[in-house]
Amino acid sequence: MNFHPFNALLAGNILVVALLLPACSSISFSPPLSAQIAVDKIIDEIRGEPMPQVVPVAAVVAKAASAGGATAEDFVVGSQAVTVIKRSLAQRYLLLKPHFDAGAVGVDGYGMLAVRDFGLIAEQARADIIALVADDNKDRGTLCREIGRANGHPDWVAELRATFAQRWISRAQSGWYYRDSVGVWTRKP
Repeated sequence: MNFHPFNALLAGNILVVALLLPACSSISFSPPLSAQIAVDKIIDEIRGEPMPQVVPVAAVVAKAASAGGATAEDFVVGSQAVTVIKRSLAQRYLLLKPHFDAGAVGVDGYGMLAVRDFGLIAEQARADIIALVADDNKDRGTLCREIGRANGHPDWVAELRATFAQRWISRAQSGWYYRDSVGVWTRKP
């Protein structure tokens, strides 16, 4: 068999396609990069706070699109179920905020709430706070499932949970507690 430059070019193109095809297909199985913007917006809506503009949204969306991900417009977060869950979380947040501020309640490494210090909660209120934390955690899990469902990707739930966990912790207010990956409670500076 004789060497021909066309054969080398064809073999090189086949190799490139073979190497890139798995990467392209994996993009469709994870939330777009714009999910972080959407998660921040949801957290701010729940807390009744304006979303700070640290990085221009257009820059993050452009990066997501150039990486083959969906744009912010493609990422759905406004289904009826999501709206109901966000409203429930927002109402509960108003009741839990004093306990975040006091250091009694914190966010664990999975983005779920935990009672950090029962001694900071009046004895007669402990059962109520435990119930609020449990209800909030249930809604946090349901929120991720519903966002995945609204986007036609129920397989995104684990990645959405990880994104929410990271964003709940990074957006915690100064003085609030979070539990790191080894289980140590840390007060956010």
